[in-house]
Amino acid sequence: MLIFSSGLTLANKFCDANKDFLFSCEVAKNKKISLCLDSEKSLYYKFGKDLISPELRLLRKRDSFFIETGFFRGYQTNYLSFENEGYEFAFEIFGLSGDEQAELSISKNGELLSTLSCNTGSIDIGFSEKQQSNNFLKFFSEDTQCGYNIPCE
Repeated sequence: MLIFSSGLTLANKFCDANKDFLFSCEVAKNKKISLCLDSEKSLYYKFGKDLISPELRLLRKRDSFFIETGFFRGYQTNYLSFENEGYEFAFEIFGLSGDEQAELSISKNGELLSTLSCNTGSIDIGFSEKQQSNNFLKFFSEDTQCGYNIPCE
């Protein structure tokens, strides 16, 4: 079951001040993943048991991450990826409305190293269930970067 939230309280819990909450979940070993955006649409990624002092914290400017969304007959996908020191991080939220799953895949040189699946019931997304068909697009409504329904050259 997917838990939806308006993001107001979650922003305080997972995001630093002045950041919009985008996504969070818990994976194996009680570790958490958090994605937040600032007003310039820069992405903030945190991973670890304690997100105040995370094991990994990354910042990516808007031109250095790719986002794509889709929605067809109730099935939706949200995909976001970026690189860090030769590693590719790919987030995907997918499934029928009301029964979504999420995972993070980590690859290096095209070889899959690890896939972290979000625990059932731990997924929080920064939009309400009524906004579900808008996916991550509400955060990028004026975006011109490749990947937001804009073909890459």
